[in-house]
Amino acid sequence: MDISKGKNEGVVVGSNGEVYARYSYDEKDKRSVVKIGTAEVVSVEPEAAMVKVKMPKPEGDSLVREGDVVGLYFRTPKIDHRSPLWSVLKFNISFADSNKKTIADFDMLYGKESPELDHTLYQKMLDDIHEYGRLKGDSLNDGKPVSKGKLAAKPMKVRDALEAATQEDLDRFFKYVVKAPRTFFGYRWPISVFYEWWVEQGMPED
Repeated sequence: MDISKGKNEGVVVGSNGEVYARYSYDEKDKRSVVKIGTAEVVSVEPEAAMVKVKMPKPEGDSLVREGDVVGLYFRTPKIDHRSPLWSVLKFNISFADSNKKTIADFDMLYGKESPELDHTLYQKMLDDIHEYGRLKGDSLNDGKPVSKGKLAAKPMKVRDALEAATQEDLDRFFKYVVKAPRTFFGYRWPISVFYEWWVEQGMPED
C-alpha cells in the first residue's frame, strides 16, 4: 500500500502504525471510522512510502480503500515553538480556500515552519472566512442568529461571526476538531464552510 508521505516528510523504514477506515459521508456507502489493520513502512521515497498492511478481517468495510488513513510517527525538524496548526494538520486534515486552492496542509508546514509562515497561513484562512461571511452571510442559517452553545447568552448572526473571526477563534475551532478527529481526518476541507459549520453549532469547545 502506498502512502502520500515519504522521506521528505519524516517517514522512516521500520516505522509501525495502524490503519483506519476513513469516514464516509456518502449516504449510499456509509462507513464508520474503525481500526482495520496494522502497517509497517518497508520502503521510502522522497514523497511517498510503501507500507505492508496486515488486516485481521479483510472483507467488506474492513478492506483497505483509497483514502484510508495510516497513523505513523514522523521525524520532525527541531523547532522550539511549534505552530498550533500541527494539532490538526498532523491528522492529514488540510484546508482549502473558496477557489479550492490548498491554504494549509502537512507538507506545507513540514520543514518550512516559521513564525512568518504561521502568520501567513492563519491570515489566508481568516481572509477566506471573512470574505465568505461578506458574500454568503445573509443566507447562512436562514439568516437567523445562532442561539446555542457559546452563543446562547448572546445570539449572533453567522455573517457577523464569520466577519469577526480571529486567530484565537480558529485555534478554539481546531481544538474542537482534534478532540474527535475521526470523522474529519483524511479530507481537504474548505476552511470557510468548515468554520461556518462550527459557528452554526454554537462554536462549541467540547
